[in-house]
Amino acid sequence: MIDDRKKIKKIYYSFETLREDIQLAIANVKPGKINKAILSKLRYKIEFAVTPEHIQEMFRIINAAPYISSLHFSIVADAKSGRRTNPIIEKAASSLISDAREKMGYPVATDAHATNEMLSDKVIQWVETIMAPQSWSGRGTEDIVIARTALICLLSDKDKPFFIPAILKILSHCIKRPKKSKAGIAPPANPEVIIGGMMVAQFATNKPKALGIKNIIGATEALLGMRRQMGEQVSNIIKERDNTSDENMQLKSEVSDLKKLCNRQEKEISDLQIGLEKANSQASEEHRRYNALEAYWKETSEKERNAALSKIKASLEHEINEILLCLNRKSPNVSMAMDRINNIISLLEKI
Repeated sequence: MIDDRKKIKKIYYSFETLREDIQLAIANVKPGKINKAILSKLRYKIEFAVTPEHIQEMFRIINAAPYISSLHFSIVADAKSGRRTNPIIEKAASSLISDAREKMGYPVATDAHATNEMLSDKVIQWVETIMAPQSWSGRGTEDIVIARTALICLLSDKDKPFFIPAILKILSHCIKRPKKSKAGIAPPANPEVIIGGMMVAQFATNKPKALGIKNIIGATEALLGMRRQMGEQVSNIIKERDNTSDENMQLKSEVSDLKKLCNRQEKEISDLQIGLEKANSQASEEHRRYNALEAYWKETSEKERNAALSKIKASLEHEINEILLCLNRKSPNVSMAMDRINNIISLLEKI
């Protein structure tokens, strides 16, 4: 089959010309073929700089077209196909992906540093939540819109390990709607039953389509890959559990050693506290004894000083009286008075 884009030669030199052609396609092309017509216009080569205003204006026009969700999906799929596309498709796809992820609460963009296993769990849980039977309206068209929006969220992450399992879960809800049991509980989706139903549908026809058979092969291989990946994840979980068990044993041993060390240190601290209290008590006793001795010697010294002063005073008074007696007479005894004075001088020299 020849790709339509290989036959396209037209070039748009202005956004206005592209806008007019899209408006003409919406006005004149049959509803079932409008999306293909618009997409073919967007695939033309452009020779003008694409601005955010161009993207906003383009969406304002094409969002009035029928089956808009399928056109949005086709734009994103075209941009993420790996083939060379023009800037207007790439920027439109980027805008659609951002809007879809915000609307659907896509978990990957908000948890960029998580491991692949963590992201896989988050994405699969996200798919199960948005595609859950109770969240579906029961009208097929709206259900497919939800599925297309979810696929738009995922297309940028097709190199991630969770891409295929997530796609399979979305497709399983689209192809085989879960039926409620008598108890009103929806049975879980069974990929083998779905793939088997696709195979029966193909080979029950007179001429099975090659594309349908290829799709069955691709889905089967994807299912097997998912099972292998799940097996590897289980093996890794078991290894991590064993490693964690060994680490826990080692940590318990280290905790036990630390507790013993803490107990020893607590005993040493207690002994030191007892020794410190004893030393403080001894220091207090020594301080009390020192104060008592100081008071005793102070009192003794005061008494001895007072006694010495009294003795000196008495000696001085005695000598002075003797001097006065020697001099206060009719014939003063100067010689004896001088002896008394010499005694006073000698006494003062000893002080």
